[in-house]
Amino acid sequence: MNTPDHSLRTKMKKASLSLILIVTLCSVIAFLSPVEGQVEFSLSVAPSSLTVFPGQSATYTITVASIGGWSGEVQLSVTGSPPLPPGYFFTPPTVRVPARGQVVSTLSIPTDSSSKPLYELTITGTGGTIVRVARTQLIVTSGTTSTPTTPVPPPNIFLQLAPEWVWISLTVIVAIVAASWILFRVRSAAQAK
Repeated sequence: MNTPDHSLRTKMKKASLSLILIVTLCSVIAFLSPVEGQVEFSLSVAPSSLTVFPGQSATYTITVASIGGWSGEVQLSVTGSPPLPPGYFFTPPTVRVPARGQVVSTLSIPTDSSSKPLYELTITGTGGTIVRVARTQLIVTSGTTSTPTTPVPPPNIFLQLAPEWVWISLTVIVAIVAASWILFRVRSAAQAK
């Protein structure tokens, strides 16, 4: 025969297990859900402008980052206005982006005495039906050799994904507060009996 204390303990155990299951499911759903329905990638280039002397190569860092869990291959290309001097290349020209990760490619552009003083560069990343662009400049200054401008490091992936992590953290905090409130109410009801 079940006593009232035994029955109450059984109900409290069931309630605790249910809450743990709910919190776990909320956490998993929050982690796997994309931010505002966006599943794509971002494309950035650093530096935003680079100055070199004729005969030097300009080197740019291209960062491709997953948004909302997107993964896939991204083909990189570049166009210039005016048209670029021959011999430019990406290393690698196609990158494989992991879900919730980022990859980096390098663009190298050689220059010589016939290079124009200013090139407006448009870098394009194509992944399936998604196309993203990033813009930068190449300035070829006259004179003798010198050290090119130091490139700016690529953006931090954490800053790009911050809204997603904030959303996940808030979901977990709300679930914990709700679970604590329910347990408090169950214990209060048990103590009142």
